[in-house]
Amino acid sequence: MAKSKKGGASLMPVIAAVLGVIALITMFMPAIAMKEGSADPINGLKAAFGYSEKFGNASVKVLNFSFMNTLAYLLVLVGAGLSALTYFKGENKLFTLIAAGCFVVATILFFCFVPFAGWLEETKDLWQAMKKAPADFYKLAIGPILGAICSLLAAGASAVSIVKK
Repeated sequence: MAKSKKGGASLMPVIAAVLGVIALITMFMPAIAMKEGSADPINGLKAAFGYSEKFGNASVKVLNFSFMNTLAYLLVLVGAGLSALTYFKGENKLFTLIAAGCFVVATILFFCFVPFAGWLEETKDLWQAMKKAPADFYKLAIGPILGAICSLLAAGASAVSIVKK
């Protein structure tokens, strides 16, 4: 039985891409939840792009667009795309290194979802008057935590792919 030259390293970009897609899917999971109270959690899509609530005929803005939360998902998308490109188009250490960097930065951004959310200025002013921060009222929910874990594992798979080449 002949052994391949690359071994398990050739599958590492595929593993990184799959983990990146899983991290991207976490945008539909709860991202920000209240520490106390029974309010519905905010999913990653709403935390990244903002949203409004309708009350009768009136529409009330709850969150604004958040570039940093959107960037977490964009970096995962770029990392997964570069990992897939590396697998299908041939070995390229530069693409693999960029993919690993994207995954690492996305991991950090996933853990910063609550402070980077697009809180309204009125809400920020209220928190400053009370000498509180968003972290005093909100906590990170399961979506960004799973996204960060998958992104970190994808970065590890990309790093193994770089070292094994």
